[in-house]
Amino acid sequence: MLETGANILKRRSLAAVVVAIASPLAAAQPVYYNKAGVAQERYAEDYGECSALAGGVARPHTYVYSNNPIAAAAGGFFAALLDGAEQRNLMRAVLRTCMADKGYRRIRMSEAGEARIRDLKGADKEAAIYRMASADTIEGELLPQ
Repeated sequence: MLETGANILKRRSLAAVVVAIASPLAAAQPVYYNKAGVAQERYAEDYGECSALAGGVARPHTYVYSNNPIAAAAGGFFAALLDGAEQRNLMRAVLRTCMADKGYRRIRMSEAGEARIRDLKGADKEAAIYRMASADTIEGELLPQ
């Protein structure tokens, strides 16, 4: 099938929108929660409870209707993309609120901190994150609750 100029332009426009939406998501700096002196078991329990609560967040889905199957497919694609982003934002908000209610501060991890834990695995990574979570001084930028 020979593509027309209009079809090529539509395909390129779609690719540009996907890249524009995905790029800021991939560039986000990691966040961790800090409460000076918290015991490791308490931190694990608090984070587990808040994660479970955030995982239960549900929202209604967006449905797209069109007589044109191409428009319906494109609309469904973008609706799913936006639904997923909104779901992740709601989950982050619930986690953030729950951890703040338990006395934790939200910290944007410094690049040095991220580099230090990036290649760690398993228990070593958990221990490094716990040290940051329980430290008296934060490593990174204090974010609003």
